[in-house]
Amino acid sequence: MPNSNLYEKAIEGPFIALCSGGDNGSDSMESCITVSDLVGGGYALRDSKPEGQGQELRMSRAEITGFAREWLAKNG
Repeated sequence: MPNSNLYEKAIEGPFIALCSGGDNGSDSMESCITVSDLVGGGYALRDSKPEGQGQELRMSRAEITGFAREWLAKNG
């Protein structure tokens, strides 16, 4: 049976920065989240700000897709 606990899965690759440049009016890393794939599926997300260092949110493909769709419907 595949590992369904996302917090037990290994990170598959490097974290990629997704920057908006939105909250502080620049393209600095203060406006980024970083995302990496998990072995066997899913994603690990991190905040690029120093205060968020070492903390992760992990989501399955269905969870991150559902979140993105709902967020865009309300804010897009």
